[in-house]
Amino acid sequence: MAVYTFHLPRDAVRGDASALEQAVLVRDGFSWGALIFQVLWCLWNRLWLVALGFVLVSTAISVGLGRAGVSETAIGIAGVLLAILLGLEGGNLRRQALERRGFALRGVVVAPDRFEAERRAFSVWLSPEAGSAAVDLVAPASGDLSGHEGLREHGLPARDRAARAHNQSEVIGLFPAAEEPR
Repeated sequence: MAVYTFHLPRDAVRGDASALEQAVLVRDGFSWGALIFQVLWCLWNRLWLVALGFVLVSTAISVGLGRAGVSETAIGIAGVLLAILLGLEGGNLRRQALERRGFALRGVVVAPDRFEAERRAFSVWLSPEAGSAAVDLVAPASGDLSGHEGLREHGLPARDRAARAHNQSEVIGLFPAAEEPR
């Protein structure tokens, strides 16, 4: 099962189907595309500054280590380590870029694949009875968390938020009623 974060524009109203046209799901975990196609992956995901930073840092590392007399093997290893770092942080970089573009984190979805994650997130977003019971992890703009239990874990990784959400009444993507007798 994969963990996805569900993002919508900040001004989106629950139940509004037109807001789903701009919905973005970001998979939590290692990004193989970011590891293999570093700059192309950044450009594909509209991470312009990250792509520029990656090129500048990798060039600085190559030139700096080369002038210091370090072997080509060590320079190559440094480049691979930088690519691994991008693979590890790729999802977080996408989430931060979405936040800067006016998107808000609306929930965490646990599903076997992207299609199922979209289906689950969209069904909860569109269901009228899910209004306040659904897991909504967007912190208030004022920073006042009183009356918003569950929002204190906003800074935790998505897997931790999903595990905590399992204990709440309505959860996206998990099956709390599966243990009940049929």
